[in-house]
Amino acid sequence: MKRPLQRRLVEAWGTVITIDCADADPAALDAALPEIHTLVAHIDEVFSTWRPDSVISMRRRGEPTFSPEFDLISAHCEQARQISRGAFDPWYSPGGVDFSGYVKGWGAGLIADALVARGVPNVCVNAAGDVAVRGTRAPGIAWSVGFAHPTDRTSLCASEVLPTGYAAATSGFSEQVGHIVNPHTGGQEAAALQASVIGPDSGLADALATALVIDGVAGSPWFQAFATARRGEGEKWQALVVEAGSLWRLGAQLEGHYPRR
Repeated sequence: MKRPLQRRLVEAWGTVITIDCADADPAALDAALPEIHTLVAHIDEVFSTWRPDSVISMRRRGEPTFSPEFDLISAHCEQARQISRGAFDPWYSPGGVDFSGYVKGWGAGLIADALVARGVPNVCVNAAGDVAVRGTRAPGIAWSVGFAHPTDRTSLCASEVLPTGYAAATSGFSEQVGHIVNPHTGGQEAAALQASVIGPDSGLADALATALVIDGVAGSPWFQAFATARRGEGEKWQALVVEAGSLWRLGAQLEGHYPRR
């Protein structure tokens, strides 16, 4: 008999992480939660710019630290900077380096993997717009994600199916203003109101969504070059950009419109 969807909430990183598990044993899920809490706390200890004792805060002050995780994410963020031609640049942040634009998506993927390892195979993790899925919503039915309309949070501007192992990340200004710095200019101007990226790497999806908010549809050349190269490696990458009152799928024709609000 199919079990009902199980949902658990975890407070971390200044938000609430929603964990949905399909056809899961509630006891197995609850048994895994202490490990999830430990995981998110450790990520905070390394990458929180709000904690003076975190690794990243110490690095910002020039204090020596040893953290293989910090160095790993630094390398991944440098890769994202090169892919986006500088539109994503966590070193260009007030106060010093800030990997938040990569880490939240990356962390969602880590949570999903940890649950699978603990015997909960069908998982959807949503860390405030950064979604990572494993398994399926139901036998033969993939997880799907809806992208909230950036000026009307009660409606969707798009929805997409996510294969197992994939992620969707959204960046924009609908819930927070002034949190994105344009590395090209040093100001806070951005071409797009909202951008979402779908692909098999949750951290990279998060970073590229941030980059596409900055560049908007003008980022199509670098995103298309990236997506084409990864397609040759068996990966599928998509982007949705809300700009100038329209919803664009990069590299394709205009898909739809919605009214200006």
